Amino acid sequence: MINSENLFRSDNNIITMTNKEHFLDVVQNLMDFPEGKSYYAKIILKNGETWYGFLEEEHIPEEIK
Repeated sequence: MINSENLFRSDNNIITMTNKEHFLDVVQNLMDFPEGKSYYAKIILKNGETWYGFLEEEHIPEEIK
């Protein structure tokens, strides 16, 4: 099994999302098994929780592409 943390140590592409509407879109479209071209995302919430998942390219907000 691949350790999710190790996937993020090799790249420093960190984006802070402040637009709540975009955040909700991203969270609603986070998936475990994508079908098309996708990005692996790590989401760190203000309460310290960390979520991992894939976002298919069509669900990435323009402001973070």
